[in-house]
Amino acid sequence: MLEVKPASVREYSIAQIRRSYWYYAGQIMGGAVLVSLGASLLIKGFQPMQLGFALLVIGIVSWAIIPSRTGRCHGASPRTG
Repeated sequence: MLEVKPASVREYSIAQIRRSYWYYAGQIMGGAVLVSLGASLLIKGFQPMQLGFALLVIGIVSWAIIPSRTGRCHGASPRTG
């Protein structure tokens, strides 16, 4: 009688698992700025060129970790049934 209904448990777990991309908007914009700065330094031929490559890599890595962070949080597993 005092147990939680299965539907409400699922709704709560979905809210805990999936975050909106608005949460990561700062990271997305920061990555875009770093990539554009790195690309512009490489196009203009700025020396040392490693700085342009470093900015590109940091920007791309900041984008690449977003999908790994939007996955399941707290070890939650989906229910099947």
